[in-house]
Amino acid sequence: MNITQLSNGIRIVSEFLPSYQMVNMQFRYGVGSGTESKLERGAAHFLEHLTLSGLNEVGNKSFMFQMADYGAIVNALTSMEHTTFYIEAPWENIVPVLSLFSKLLIQRKIIPERIEIERQVILNEIESVQEDFHASGLEQFYQIMLGEYGHPILGTTEDVENLNPIILQQFQNKYYTPDNLIIGVAGNVSHEEVVRVIEKELGELRGKCVPKSQPSIKKGSSKIHVPIDSDMVQLFWGLPAPGRLAKERNTYALLTKVLCGDGTDMWSRLFYRTRTQLGLSYTIGGEYLFWGDLGMYVIYAETGSNQMEWLVSIVEDELQNIKNGISDEELSRGIASLSSSLRSSSDSLEDRVERLIDQVYYGRNLPSFEEEIHLLTKIKKEDVLQVSQEYLRASRISLVTLGGFPS
Repeated sequence: MNITQLSNGIRIVSEFLPSYQMVNMQFRYGVGSGTESKLERGAAHFLEHLTLSGLNEVGNKSFMFQMADYGAIVNALTSMEHTTFYIEAPWENIVPVLSLFSKLLIQRKIIPERIEIERQVILNEIESVQEDFHASGLEQFYQIMLGEYGHPILGTTEDVENLNPIILQQFQNKYYTPDNLIIGVAGNVSHEEVVRVIEKELGELRGKCVPKSQPSIKKGSSKIHVPIDSDMVQLFWGLPAPGRLAKERNTYALLTKVLCGDGTDMWSRLFYRTRTQLGLSYTIGGEYLFWGDLGMYVIYAETGSNQMEWLVSIVEDELQNIKNGISDEELSRGIASLSSSLRSSSDSLEDRVERLIDQVYYGRNLPSFEEEIHLLTKIKKEDVLQVSQEYLRASRISLVTLGGFPS
């Protein structure tokens, strides 16, 4: 891993992998929906769209057409914490592709005509999310648990309709600054070549990022029901969890693998009991979220309103039972499952670049994939027991349900 910081604050991190035919690049700005004020809701995602819109031109040809000419694949993602642009291209074309995207960042403009086109695209995207029972339920859960920080990443229909060129330009000026940008690259390209191109194209950029808001997670225990006209019920349990930098993060990840996993772990306690044995829920899984020093684990499930109370009692039983410890088989199975996921990530250029950027973003060394796999093998049942008793206290677990009440 090589790291360089330019005089204007842009940080560049790379890993030379000569055996790969493709190169993955990511431009990560440390700004997402969680940074937005009420007036700015939806701005980060809107600017993501505008940056990659077809009318942003570099030279005399549309940016996307030029990228396609080089065989490059381009995508972007806005989260609560970041906005990231992803580019993957053949190694022999990486210099012109890197130069082209850098030029786009310099020349992008808030064009009123383009705003109206992208506004319609985003309104359609919002409507699609609202029609997805699980996605819309998860949005409401985040709002309840995270407050203002957890408002919908896309914004609401009203939010998006209220955004105008002035708000978008001001938001861009505040947060899309060189000192708030990390560029990560992995593949068959040297660090020196990457730095040379970035310094040439972006070295003259200036600006300082304004201070950003920090997330806070709802404390204590609560049960909230959001009535929706449906025979189905979405259930979300919010559990406190270690942050990204906590030393017990891997132990907690193993604990949640055994408890519920991520929806694909059919051997986990909750999946096996609620779906395989009882057929109570087709969808049951979990997601581990973390923001620096804060973390949260979400258990989600869907069932009929007449089975809701039964499912709730089973999940709460398992949350209590796992605090008595896990078996040797569960420990071994959890380590094997997490190790496989890490090995899969280590083979992915995109995941390797995300890890590189995280190591720079969080300001301290995170373990490599290989080091993390080794750390997993050191976890003992006693470690899992201690973590479960610390984090799974009933007084710290919240339940949010959305749907119809049982008859």
